[in-house]
Amino acid sequence: MRRFAVLALLWCGLAGAVQAGTILPPQPTNPNPTGAGEEETPMGELLRRGQKGVPMQVDAEKAARCQICGKALYLHSDADFTCEPVDKEVQHIEWVTVPSPLAGRPFAAAKQGNVNHKDGFDRDFCRHSVGRVAVHTSIWMCPESGYAAPAQWFGREFDGSPLSPETIAFVQQELTGSTRRKMTELMGLTPKPGTEVPARMLQFNDFLKSTEIPDWIKYENALKILERGEKKLPHYFLGKIHLEAAHANRRYLCSELGVPGLNPQSLITLGQAIRRMNMFILAEAMEVRRQRREDLVETTERDPDILAQAAARVIEKGERVVQEAEKQGPPAAGDVARFNIADMFVLYVRHSGFLARQGYLSAAAKALGEARKVIPSGFIGDGPDEVKQQMLLELDLLRRIADDREAALARERVHLYRAADYLMQALYFGKDEESLKDLGRNAYLVGELLRRDGREPESAYAWLLAAQTLLQDDKVSGTLEKVNRAGLITWAEEGLKELEPQARGKALEANVARAVATVVTRAGARWDDSKLKLPALPAGAPDAPAPGATATTDPVAPTPGVAQPPAVAPEGQKRSRTELYHRYYEAFRAFAAKNGNENPKQLADLVAGGFMNADEACLDAEGRLHCPATGAKLLYMRGTKLGSEKMPLLYPRTDDPDQAKLWGDGRIAEQ
Repeated sequence: MRRFAVLALLWCGLAGAVQAGTILPPQPTNPNPTGAGEEETPMGELLRRGQKGVPMQVDAEKAARCQICGKALYLHSDADFTCEPVDKEVQHIEWVTVPSPLAGRPFAAAKQGNVNHKDGFDRDFCRHSVGRVAVHTSIWMCPESGYAAPAQWFGREFDGSPLSPETIAFVQQELTGSTRRKMTELMGLTPKPGTEVPARMLQFNDFLKSTEIPDWIKYENALKILERGEKKLPHYFLGKIHLEAAHANRRYLCSELGVPGLNPQSLITLGQAIRRMNMFILAEAMEVRRQRREDLVETTERDPDILAQAAARVIEKGERVVQEAEKQGPPAAGDVARFNIADMFVLYVRHSGFLARQGYLSAAAKALGEARKVIPSGFIGDGPDEVKQQMLLELDLLRRIADDREAALARERVHLYRAADYLMQALYFGKDEESLKDLGRNAYLVGELLRRDGREPESAYAWLLAAQTLLQDDKVSGTLEKVNRAGLITWAEEGLKELEPQARGKALEANVARAVATVVTRAGARWDDSKLKLPALPAGAPDAPAPGATATTDPVAPTPGVAQPPAVAPEGQKRSRTELYHRYYEAFRAFAAKNGNENPKQLADLVAGGFMNADEACLDAEGRLHCPATGAKLLYMRGTKLGSEKMPLLYPRTDDPDQAKLWGDGRIAEQ
């Protein structure tokens, strides 16, 4: 745990290498600098400067800009600065005074609106908006009674009739008490021992804005009322509400980091870490796009796949810096720390949000676990008791962030499964008009929701296959425009490629096959039941799970934009990773001997130059290296000089069980 001890000493007062006003601008350049004069990313430059003790100052006009007001981020730390939004319309909220049927006093509710997709769409149509005042929820909730319902019939039953005595009794018995506890905690009302919160402070309708209440609480209460069994509601409608609830939890997971209760110095440290890490992630995202020859303008922050890959890169580099700090011991007085607790905490939390947007919920939970690990379990060092108590309180507040977001992940998973279940029933029975308007789109949505939930990959595969069939048929594609259909077809193809390895050899449940066939034939598309025969297991693969078995964990997230790894050779013909490393080191030395001691820009240059044969290089169609024994991705650090004892040339991802690396001096070891 020495790593955390080192980090803990950096939490208060020792900010990272980039301070307010000195933020390096993101640039689409090479992330692996190899020498003076070569281009490099801000992260690469930061590491190089930090290692040499060079000051981090850059021109103020190159500082990162706020996406709300367009001004430099570092200006926001000034006490008299006001962040004025550029887009006035997006920032406008329309408020409505709504009478509460149970509390006796009205409350202010925000109309759904100001919703933009400037921060991107997810593959299950979750929209992420820029601006805190975007109102996504269609649910209103009375903060005093806990009664919640869709805005269009708030205060009435689904059929327009007055609230029934049964509904009122259910809310009072099951929701009012729990909602009051949540609102009390939300407002920070903590009475002194032996006292109670004054009754006046519990009249939340008078002062608590609906935008201050997390949306997931509103959906949780509304769904408890809608699903309690009094009246049967349309399957499609309930599926829609569950999907909105899943999106509400995801937005909560991806929301900005804010920790009320931290002292001013800690808040400054955390704020600087957020800005610093956002800049690093953006710089890496632009580099990823540059390598993939994609547009660098306006799109970088909208793609969760790119952002997830960028965050993973920054984490990889941050962990290396932390490991170096462990070897060197605690920094001397006046030294500038390159990564501190706040930096790594922010990185892991941001990464979890990107993974959740991709649909890899178990991987997102693992990232939150890593965020929790970097928070020390106790106070390290000497100091007055009051300082120790304050520090322990602050560390606990940070841990709660990870706990709260992990709970949001669990809620999202439940809502995803319920949404998929309701939508499957709506499509199969064909009684909900809304579900029948665009069968291809809704069949795709079922498959995507099942993929995200991590259950029954063969069922998700079948629904995505049905969606692909419907979307490609112009006669039955519904009201979707061709451009929208093209995007959905691409998403469906990506889902099929991802699910195929998990679905191989598994038996598809009869009711799923029947439902899929019913939906496709109802639409008038040509359908052959043989399409539902899932791919057989390849020769030499392990036995298939028993029929009806379901997946219990998420698939391993594939690297965005990277082709699938080469097929692994059958047992007995596999080369080991160690053998691969030895062969690459020979090739690196031969290449350097003919190219001024420089490394190749990419591994494919070793093949192109005749230093390795294509069949032994283990490169996929995109030039990415994969282990011949396991198929796991291996990364290349171009900036490592031959002979270096501290930097690796080839290394695995952090989630790979085998952490052996090929070091610059030819060693093969984890450290």
